[in-house]
Amino acid sequence: MTNNPVLKKIFFAFGVFLMLIVLSVIFLFISTLKKPTQQIPEKKPVTQVDISTPLVNSVLPPVTKLLETGKIQTFTSTLDPTIEVSDVKVTLSSSPPSNASAKSVVPTTTSLEGKVLVTTTSVPIEPSTTYTLMLLYKGKIILSQAYLSAHPIETPIPTNNPTLSTYLPYETLNYLLVYNAEKNAYVMHFKYDPNSSKDLNTQFEEAKTNTNNFIVGKGIDVTTITIDYLFK
Repeated sequence: MTNNPVLKKIFFAFGVFLMLIVLSVIFLFISTLKKPTQQIPEKKPVTQVDISTPLVNSVLPPVTKLLETGKIQTFTSTLDPTIEVSDVKVTLSSSPPSNASAKSVVPTTTSLEGKVLVTTTSVPIEPSTTYTLMLLYKGKIILSQAYLSAHPIETPIPTNNPTLSTYLPYETLNYLLVYNAEKNAYVMHFKYDPNSSKDLNTQFEEAKTNTNNFIVGKGIDVTTITIDYLFK
């Protein structure tokens, strides 16, 4: 081992330099482990924002009114007297309530009565849908108003043999038979058995046959019964 002070200083400096390199490498390695993975921001559905300007005096129906499902709808827009009606464009679009960006154009016809625009749909209103009425004046939006349509209306079946309801509910391994009073209909809920050697369609058809046999066994004519066959 040398006693030369110059060499000692050189070795010491080299050792310090080497130690700094090692520490830097360790620090960089630890930093890469702790670095959070970049997350792609979730694309959220676009919701409807209503726009109303003084150039539109009133609109009917009010936005608080649910549009009637299955019916032709009319929208009446009363414009400000200063507006040149020929420069007004009316559009109607529909979209799911949860995502206003998924719009599709609804065919309409528009007539003019003075300063009143009467817009009528060419097709019936769909259930559980958002409808957006938009008025553009010289390319600028002066009205954008969203309406919700009502849920589908279930019309009760006019006639159905009530005798079967006295034996219900009735349940077996492959189906459940119940009576729906609101629809005045019988409902068979099919129960699929994944462990069976028979495929789904075969099991379903057998459940329907067993249901009909049960009805006949009660002395009831199946032609007087209306049944909804559903998957449970």
